[in-house]
Amino acid sequence: MIVGLENLSKELINWYENSTIKPINVVSVPYRGIEPLAGLLDKIAGKDRILYISQGGSVEASLEEFVKDKGLAYATKEDIGAKFVILDLCEAFNVTDTYDLIIYDDLNTFPSHRKSEMQELLNRVYYKTNHIIAYSLERVFRNVINLEIPLKSDHSFVTEPRFIDTKVDIKASIPNSIYDYINFFFSDRRHVLIFVPDTATMDGMKRYLTRI
Repeated sequence: MIVGLENLSKELINWYENSTIKPINVVSVPYRGIEPLAGLLDKIAGKDRILYISQGGSVEASLEEFVKDKGLAYATKEDIGAKFVILDLCEAFNVTDTYDLIIYDDLNTFPSHRKSEMQELLNRVYYKTNHIIAYSLERVFRNVINLEIPLKSDHSFVTEPRFIDTKVDIKASIPNSIYDYINFFFSDRRHVLIFVPDTATMDGMKRYLTRI
């Protein structure tokens, strides 16, 4: 479901307070910060236990600003007395405590882990909470509520931040990461336009995509 930023907080709070469905997807553009989650966090932070998991090794700037503005204490290691715990993906694999809400954020940092690692982590922490949000560029949980905010608040065009280096000969194959993107857009029934440098590359890519 595509929602405006102004309605997102209401949808998330309604899900958190009333829904019996544990997971939810919040899909947005890269490096959006925590603005889409701020309404829910503002309502429950300091009262309920929250675990925030990010891909990066440091606390995301907008999250750090949020907790400081609210005067909230947070821990960067698991602490049974902490109401707000912020861990990176590697540390989150060792979580033992339970939480009222777990947020997995791979939208605000350049992903450094494979999708299989993300899925393994979510399988591990799934039973450590009553509510879990996947805050990502794409749908992570299937067959659940999906809240999508496709544009920045100023409705400007958003550029995908990834640059991919490869030694793969794209006349004969394509990198797995590119395949994942193409597969994602096809599965979401979206149109895909690929620019290539010359006709030979175009013919090679056409043969490869047709073959698979």
